[in-house]
Amino acid sequence: MEPASLRPRDTSGDPADLASIVLGHAYGGDDDGGGVRRWHAPEHVPLDTDRGASIALDARSALVLALVVAVIVGGVAWATTTWRSAGDTAAPAAATTTTGDSSAATVADTTTTAPADATPALAPGTDLAIGRIVPARGASGAGIVAVGISNRGSVASTARQGATVLVLVDGEVAASDAVPAIEPGESTRVTVALDTCPTGTVSITAVVDPGAVVKESDERNNATSRQASFGC
Repeated sequence: MEPASLRPRDTSGDPADLASIVLGHAYGGDDDGGGVRRWHAPEHVPLDTDRGASIALDARSALVLALVVAVIVGGVAWATTTWRSAGDTAAPAAATTTTGDSSAATVADTTTTAPADATPALAPGTDLAIGRIVPARGASGAGIVAVGISNRGSVASTARQGATVLVLVDGEVAASDAVPAIEPGESTRVTVALDTCPTGTVSITAVVDPGAVVKESDERNNATSRQASFGC
């Protein structure tokens, strides 16, 4: 079955339209006048990435889209999905509705329930992202930085790829360390040891894969900064 057109629907500037930061592309919805927003998904939902690649989610995956929307919009506890078939009841097209008081997700006349905090779909490819960075004074007296790193993609990263995590203090390179393999949807923590222990409140920046040795679906979440003290 051929994927639907790659042209997105008109989102009319609504920031809630399928949260493009999660899905990579927004598909439009409309209000039925009663405060119920209907999200339309074609038989296959094409999602474009920054690299020009695209994937097609099958119709049943539209339920995941509804749950993601519920999380992003906020205040929506459940998602209700009504499936309609266009000649193929096994793989119907979907018209998804999210409401504040819905309590079930209905798929092909089978009623199940699914909380709106279900795990969002993973990005295509590998997607390394920086999480929390926690500075401290190590046992040797030098500073250390614990850096959280997650793989938000659907493809594992490997140690053989040679990715590193770089730590900068007040804009100056302080230290780096290797990043281990991370499975899709998993996270790890790398503790980077500095040669000295910076005093006072400083700006700490952590960058994963600064050499871009890992091909990623999103390079924009590879760094984060914070103001903190090492306690030296």
